[in-house]
Amino acid sequence: MKEKILSVLFIGTSKKISQLLRHIINEDIYSIVLNELPQDLKKAESCIAARSVDLIILEISKEFPVWEFMDNVLSAESHPEILLISKEKSFDLTYQAFQHRAFNFLLEPVSQEMLIQTFEEVKGKLRLVEEMEQDRQRLDLYELKQHQELMEKILTNMLEKPEELETLLWEVNHRYQTELQNDNFQAIVINADKQELYYEKSGFSQKVLSLIEHAFPKAHEVISAIVMPYGITGIINFSYAQMREIEVDMKNLYDEIMALKQVYGEFEIAIGVGTLVHSMKEVNLSLQEALRAEQYKLVLPNQKIFYSTELVSRPNGMNGIIVEAQKKNLARLLKGMDEEGLKLWFSEILQRTKASFIDYPEGYSLIKETMLSTAKEIWNEESDQEFFEDEMYAINQLNHIFQGTQMLQQTMGLLIGICRRRKQTRQTQISKPIQEAMDFIHAHFNEAITLEELSEVCSLSPNYFSAMFKEQVGETYIDYLTEYRMEQGKKMLLETQKTVKDIANEIGYLDDKYFRKLFKNRFGNTPVAYRASAKE
Repeated sequence: MKEKILSVLFIGTSKKISQLLRHIINEDIYSIVLNELPQDLKKAESCIAARSVDLIILEISKEFPVWEFMDNVLSAESHPEILLISKEKSFDLTYQAFQHRAFNFLLEPVSQEMLIQTFEEVKGKLRLVEEMEQDRQRLDLYELKQHQELMEKILTNMLEKPEELETLLWEVNHRYQTELQNDNFQAIVINADKQELYYEKSGFSQKVLSLIEHAFPKAHEVISAIVMPYGITGIINFSYAQMREIEVDMKNLYDEIMALKQVYGEFEIAIGVGTLVHSMKEVNLSLQEALRAEQYKLVLPNQKIFYSTELVSRPNGMNGIIVEAQKKNLARLLKGMDEEGLKLWFSEILQRTKASFIDYPEGYSLIKETMLSTAKEIWNEESDQEFFEDEMYAINQLNHIFQGTQMLQQTMGLLIGICRRRKQTRQTQISKPIQEAMDFIHAHFNEAITLEELSEVCSLSPNYFSAMFKEQVGETYIDYLTEYRMEQGKKMLLETQKTVKDIANEIGYLDDKYFRKLFKNRFGNTPVAYRASAKE
């Protein structure tokens, strides 16, 4: 434990005591910080209010209201110790000092030894108080942890085994001292926009869970816990008569959480409130709706509490937000580390779907999860998982972004960054013969390129070349050639007015129907439709 330096305030007129205190400091006899004040009640009280003081050395005089001052100082929850010094020896003064809880009472003349002994005694008491406070905090933390484990257990059973919990409700209430009733239930989900708030050391989650439990005093019971994938979760159990009060309590809960800015700095939260359900069997439904409601922060940034009953119904039109062909195209672009292609893919997806997000903000998360899961699958196949794992902090932070487009932009930026690093690593792994083959494909992609021709360029046997190409590039030479042709065809569709048939012929396909089929399989649209959508 670091040695404490006492903060001492001397209030008095005695030059001898003042000189003695200064001598103790100047000669480095004892570590204290000294402030001196004249005997003025208002100045003294304001000085104590403005700074931390451990010990007040107070000289008794007729001009200063000693007992009034002591009453005012010692009535505070946290207060300094007071050493009284008197020129007059009197039983009445000693009695008054005892009655007003003075730490010590000394008669002048006061010696250096007497002051240092008082300092030691004050420091010993402060050390004891600090140790007791640490013990109390450890006990509080242990009890809080035990309580939260209990809440998590009850909430998990409510979601996974609601029928069993309903059957054993009386026993659960008796054993865990809860007051659950098979009445109305409503779920809430709370999300903050800073991932670091969720670190265990910060204590933010624990404080919010405690606020949830105490926010609804008229409810039968409130169960709160951190349950993945929902995060900070609360289940409010209440009767119909309490519904209006619950709404008011919800607003107060938001204000109380935002008051934590004084401790944690600036942050924002979103509260999703699920539908009102009437049995434990339906709590899972309310929780799912709370999570859906919370997603509306992505399109309504100025709103803070989102009730699922006030939001639009889920539209069927967004079920095909990313079709299978687009997923395959994304996988191909990720595997090929095609930065420009990825940017174009992202731009097209965003342009096609952005009008629907106002009614379906979950679409943002759906696209994000599709992008991440596709990347994870591709990189897992290629044993490049470390690139993905290195970005886990940034990936988790995506869940705490409160603006939909920004969340998707950061997701794409993250994937492009990984592609860039993978490409740099891969370039060192591609041998000279395979690079020569790739360069040959780029120069002659519009011709009929055979395996024998490529292997001859590399001076390798066809079988050895084929195996080496797939190992180093990640796909067969046929797939690589096809993808390169598709990218060139897409570029021509955007930059020229040539017909689809002419473009097919120029990139190496004599049958334009085959080109149309390949194009639609990879990009989810026919060449004509793709060109038309790009012009919109």
